[in-house]
Amino acid sequence: GRGDDADLYNVIGRDCGLTRDVMKNVVISLLYGKSLKTLFVELPMSEKDFRKLVVKIKRTFGISLLLKRIKTQFLKTGKIINRYGRPIKVDDPHDHVMINYYTQSTAADVALMGFNFIREKALNAGLNIRPLFYLYDAMIFEAKVADIEKIVAINTVHVPGYVQSFYVR
Repeated sequence: GRGDDADLYNVIGRDCGLTRDVMKNVVISLLYGKSLKTLFVELPMSEKDFRKLVVKIKRTFGISLLLKRIKTQFLKTGKIINRYGRPIKVDDPHDHVMINYYTQSTAADVALMGFNFIREKALNAGLNIRPLFYLYDAMIFEAKVADIEKIVAINTVHVPGYVQSFYVR
């Protein structure tokens, strides 16, 4: 098993007095460009508390600095670059669109590197695993029945470029 401290949404949610599911919705909404007006309507909190929450999450994830950096990239080159150096064409250079494109592009790379980490960790442990295909955030694999429990027990992955590990569910 894993402690709640392994899950980013639990840690931030506990600090803000919100459940993991609510915090996950808020974080993903902000990182993927949902309008603040739409998000506020969905949450059971005062406008004052909502504003504090948005500031805290933006500060936690460095959204203002990220936006400044990718806007500068866009103005210089006409595109933005994700965390791993992959160029992203932006047709609609609004702030929330650029954050969304950067986040989705980087998240796709993180997911693929995480799946590779699981595959390598399983293989290094002598487990027979063969990925069949990937969905955006899922790896469908083939393995021996005897190995499944050990493969599923790999519940965190390390991805290059990040200090923390990512929880796998």
